[in-house]
Amino acid sequence: MKHDCCKIGVAAATAVAIGYTLCALFVHINPQHALQLSAQLMHLTSTEPLAPYVPYLHITAENYISGVVQSFIYSFALVWGSCCLYGIMFTKRGK
Repeated sequence: MKHDCCKIGVAAATAVAIGYTLCALFVHINPQHALQLSAQLMHLTSTEPLAPYVPYLHITAENYISGVVQSFIYSFALVWGSCCLYGIMFTKRGK
């Protein structure tokens, strides 16, 4: 079975871009709670180690666009590359 790696990559990158957008909206609406969730994700007991990063939790149009484009490109490249590698390694060759 041949996979269309470009379509799989675009689908995965679109899903990641949607997730990035939802995350950016959450940070914009409630930055303190987003910081607490980040602390829990990193197994921190408090948000004190993350306090220096609080001034950087402002979502602007420029950093949103930059972030969503980067996440799309990186996700596409990772999934496309993995799909191609899978195709090379696990597809049957021969007659």
